[in-house]
Amino acid sequence: MPYYHCTSRLAAQDIICTALINPGKSGRIYLSTEIYATGAAAADALGITTKPVEIAFEIPDNPPPPGLSAPFQATPVIGPYGNVIRRGGGAEVYITSPVRVSDNEAKWLSIREP
Repeated sequence: MPYYHCTSRLAAQDIICTALINPGKSGRIYLSTEIYATGAAAADALGITTKPVEIAFEIPDNPPPPGLSAPFQATPVIGPYGNVIRRGGGAEVYITSPVRVSDNEAKWLSIREP
């Protein structure tokens, strides 16, 4: 089962230029074990609020990325008035070291809008 790194088109361009997926502000790279049909579905299930979700990069699991966490469910994002901003519940794992992206092995998947 492959893993998917959901991101924006701008971030995908940076990944392609540097040939690396680097950890974000949290020090982690979050990977989903599921692929989503729309950006809204991915953002909702994975609790993503900091960027548009437009594209996913497939990371093969053979071999699995080094330092992979145990699987967990994304937590809901709750607003200041107790309202649910993102439902969470999507299956995720994370790693803390950069992932090298090889041009000849790169598999990018467009995620439908919104």
